[in-house]
Amino acid sequence: MPLLDLLKKYGWNATSFQVVETDFSYWFDADGDAAVAYLDTGGAWVVAGAPIAEIERSAIVAERFAADAFAGGHIFRFALRAVFRAPSPVLFLLGAALIPWTGILATAETKRWFRTRREQYGWVAFDAVMACVLLSLSHKWRPRLAIAACGAAAADGLLTSVSAARYSARRARNITDVLVIAAAIAAPLTAAAILFGGLRARTS
Repeated sequence: MPLLDLLKKYGWNATSFQVVETDFSYWFDADGDAAVAYLDTGGAWVVAGAPIAEIERSAIVAERFAADAFAGGHIFRFALRAVFRAPSPVLFLLGAALIPWTGILATAETKRWFRTRREQYGWVAFDAVMACVLLSLSHKWRPRLAIAACGAAAADGLLTSVSAARYSARRARNITDVLVIAAAIAAPLTAAAILFGGLRARTS
């Protein structure tokens, strides 16, 4: 059934006909008797009001629309965008993950992974502080602390990259060692990106 016919038949609220504006896209139910107007933001489908359908079928139509949106990969883009807005659970997981990682650094073989014991303990202290900061931010967001943590995490990733290229990578013995080095580089850079996304989301 054409969109205008659906609106004439099922447009039960005062704003129903606003969905005929050119910015909207339209999803039609396979049965042909329902539709949903939405905006495609590139990261998600944002619906424009209730489904255009019999009120009794609205829930079923909404479920079918959501299933099609998720099948198109929109759920993964939406989830990724949500993570990079630095919600409290994500910050908590980042901080919690640093606790066992700090223990691994503290007990790692110094000569194999670090140039000096002082360097090793310096990284242990840094990661311990970062864990506390991330856990604190998960409890209460503070912009200045988030900016400092973002810069520190980015610097961590860059310094670790340089250290790996000059020293650690040459000591890698197997694929596990390579994966550990890759994680040591990727983790702080990812944390920096998440914190930066959180700062942007909270100031926009």
